[in-house]
Amino acid sequence: MAFLQYHHQFTLLLLFIFISLQLSSPMSIHDLLKSKGLPSGLLPKEVKSYNYSSNNGLLEVYLDGPCLTKFDTMAFYESYLKANLTYGSLNGVHGLSQEELFVWLPVKGIIVDNPNSGIILFDIGLAHKQLSLSLFEDPPHCNPDADPLAGVTFHHPFRYKHQKELFVAAEGMYTGQFVYCGKKATLMVGNVLPLRSIPEGAVVFNVEHKVGDRGVFARSSGDYAIVISHNPDNGTTRVKLPSGAKKIVPRGCHAMIGQVAGGGRTEKPMLKAGNAYHKYRVKRNCWPKVRGVAMNPVEHPHGGGNHQHIGHASTVRRDAPPGQKVGLIAARRTGRLRGQAAATAAKADKA
Repeated sequence: MAFLQYHHQFTLLLLFIFISLQLSSPMSIHDLLKSKGLPSGLLPKEVKSYNYSSNNGLLEVYLDGPCLTKFDTMAFYESYLKANLTYGSLNGVHGLSQEELFVWLPVKGIIVDNPNSGIILFDIGLAHKQLSLSLFEDPPHCNPDADPLAGVTFHHPFRYKHQKELFVAAEGMYTGQFVYCGKKATLMVGNVLPLRSIPEGAVVFNVEHKVGDRGVFARSSGDYAIVISHNPDNGTTRVKLPSGAKKIVPRGCHAMIGQVAGGGRTEKPMLKAGNAYHKYRVKRNCWPKVRGVAMNPVEHPHGGGNHQHIGHASTVRRDAPPGQKVGLIAARRTGRLRGQAAATAAKADKA
């Protein structure tokens, strides 16, 4: 009888210790969202840590780095995200943006009024966007293929620790790849070398203009530059930029081997005029662009006539008054290149 009583007390003690450990273990951010009536997939798996104050509901989330992922559309998380967490809602969100029709809009709030409806609302300022809760069942991963950025971890040069830097990602880079920097690095995709160590004809990107400026040329999606020639006498290198222009930079400037990832990003068709409207609405007043020959003569110098034609020379002088100064302003020449002029231009492009 005493043995059974002792065994019963020992079992209760183990159960108490187990419950205490469960209560003392920190709750993950995704479990916290679930307990507040929100889906766990609102935040990516790359969350490093978080702070939550139950008094005022302030939630601070720290990620390993900037994160680009996709739900219905692309979403971008900054490395630090802040919001006020209440049951069923995140208000005053800072650090989260969502792409809508080629425009990135900040997300100001996230609301789940009724979980049974299967709808979650995103407050993007202009309106509330409705999405399905099924999109947020599992925490997403940051997608390195959609964002031409690569997080590279280095040994600190002076302290016993690591430091993480964001690089422009090269096409073909992969997780776990080693990146080497310096004049002794090999000609492998993603490595960083001074231009003097890169042979002529090599494809490079993220080229420096001045030594140590961390790269200013050929940084957009799919861009690359070509090393044309080296001049050891004056210590310069000639580089062909994505625009076709030739640039002379010091040979000590660094560049990365390869081509920027994410090529073809701009080839997505807009399909309808509404998408073009939203694209240019946030830029400048340059759309829609009406042709002058399609107007009336009182509206444009090229307007009027029984058919659409300019009716006179399209070149105008440099000091033409406003209203007349349209067309080819102070053009040195017009028409396509022919004969010797075409051969000279082709030779200049190859140089």
